Amino acid sequence: MLSISITGGSGGAGGPSPKDGGQGGRGGGPQVDSEAAKLTQKLSLVGGNGGAGGQGGNRGGDGGFGETADMLLPLLTAEEIKLLPRMGIQEFCEKYELEDVYPKLHAQSYKKVTAVAATSPQKLKDVCGLKEGDIYELKTAMQELIDGKTAQIIQANVSVALA
Repeated sequence: MLSISITGGSGGAGGPSPKDGGQGGRGGGPQVDSEAAKLTQKLSLVGGNGGAGGQGGNRGGDGGFGETADMLLPLLTAEEIKLLPRMGIQEFCEKYELEDVYPKLHAQSYKKVTAVAATSPQKLKDVCGLKEGDIYELKTAMQELIDGKTAQIIQANVSVALA
């Protein structure tokens, strides 16, 4: 197994000015996919460092802020994903009235609901352009789908036991 250390970026310094100094840049934090993290024996993540504020004649610029490191967890747990049927994403979006979300997922070649469930909310925002509400609705619909499938399995087991 590997040992990996990832450090976030450093924001640039704000520019000087005879009046007010420029603001320091943002230091981006690293993002690590939880599946990739499983391949490592040791994983060290360090957030980003904000840049220094620029010098100013009247007032110095504010320093930039450093972002935290993020572990990108999937929308659903591995156990929940196993309970999802291999339903197409178009059928899923139609069934749960998520027609406005479908084109964004389709544009990124998502074909099955299980693939979306295995993706982190952050990636769904960054790559597909989904909003917080879209992601909440997706997750809620996936959990309803799991609950419905579980109820069917229980009903089938009860029917067999009574027969």
